[in-house]
This record gives sequence, structure tokens and C-alpha cells, in this order.
Amino acid sequence: MKKLIYILPLFTASILVNCGANESEADQTSKETAQEKSAPGETEVQNLYNLDPTTAVVKWTAFKLAEKVGVEGEFKSYSMTGYHENATSVSEMMTGTEISLDVTSTKTGDEARDGKIINSFFGSMINTPSITARLVSMDGETQGKAQVEITMNETSFTQEMEWIFREDLSTFILQGVVNIPDWNAQSALDALTIVCEEKHKGTGDKAVTWPDVEVKANVKVIVAPAEGV
Repeated sequence: MKKLIYILPLFTASILVNCGANESEADQTSKETAQEKSAPGETEVQNLYNLDPTTAVVKWTAFKLAEKVGVEGEFKSYSMTGYHENATSVSEMMTGTEISLDVTSTKTGDEARDGKIINSFFGSMINTPSITARLVSMDGETQGKAQVEITMNETSFTQEMEWIFREDLSTFILQGVVNIPDWNAQSALDALTIVCEEKHKGTGDKAVTWPDVEVKANVKVIVAPAEGV
């Protein structure tokens, strides 16, 4: 019986020592893993973003007829300013960017129609040789909402649009729908309807030019690792 009494404490102590050894090894493994993760030379690569202003494309789709048939067009001449070089994010690069669109560069694939849009629509607006759009603010990292201040007909209106950065295409895309009366330009729309009356009549006997216009702009983005990072 005395032998059993002596053996039990020794057996218990052995178990406690073994358990303590296992916990110590686990702690050591955890420390080694943490050291490996923080090892020098393995930091995340930081990219820098730059846009190529010569690659910008601004297209729109307007609608005519009661059946709402789309007419596509594009501004061929523009200037772009206000963008940030060597930005650490797409939103940093684009926020503050302003584009000025020459309204006389409107192209729809129909010269006669182009002339009517330039002379009767834009020509009916007040002091509008160009439309300017400035990207005021953006949310999100690779896509989100953007607030765009657009000025024409001596009126500025901030329009919410959607943006996305297509990494696979290295392209920034901005799109949305604008409502022409928001720029006090219903009279310009009416003037266009008059000169395009025959072309804007559908199943009914009334010419229709819709006030909403879809807009889509894109520009190429150059992504490169930051030097020394």
C-alpha cells in the first residue's frame, strides 16, 4: 500500500511535466510562425496608378420615338485635367479629374444628324461650346458610387454615377443616366425634336425625344509597383 502511495505522486508529476512540455512546444511554434510572417523582404507590394488621358472615350445613348429607340453618339474631342499621378489607389487618382467635351465633335455615324444635334440642341443652349464634367468624390476601392458635377447651358448639376476599375482590362469605367431638364435645357431638347420631327415619329403621329440620356466614359489605367516598396 505504501508503494502505491509513493508511485501515484510520481505518476501525476510525470503527466504534469509532459503536458507542460507540449504547451511550451506549441508556444514556440506560434512564435516561429509569427517571426516568419514578419520576416523582412516579404511585405505586400504597393501599386501606383496613373491614367493615360489620350485613351479616354465618352459615349452616350439618347432615345427617340414613342417606342424609345436608342441613338448612340460619341464626343471625339476633349481635354482632361485634374487627375493625380502616381496615386496609391484608383479613387485617389480619379477624384478631382475634369474633362471638357467639345460639343462640335459630336459623332453619331450620320452627318446630317450630327449637324442637327450640334446646331439645334447644343446651339440652343447658353454659352455651351463644351460640356465639363468633374469627378467630385468617389466611394469604394475598386467600384462604387461617384458624384460628378456636370456643367452646360450655364448650369451645374451634380449627378450620381457608378464606377468600376476593371483590372483585367486596366480600365476605369464611369457610367450613369442624366436627365436633360436638370440643366434647364428642355427648350434645347424641344428645338432638336422640331428639326428631327420626321425621324422622331413612331407608331403615333407625335415626334418624341426622351429627356434621359445614358452616358459611359472609360480611360486606360497604368498600374506599376512602387519603387523601393
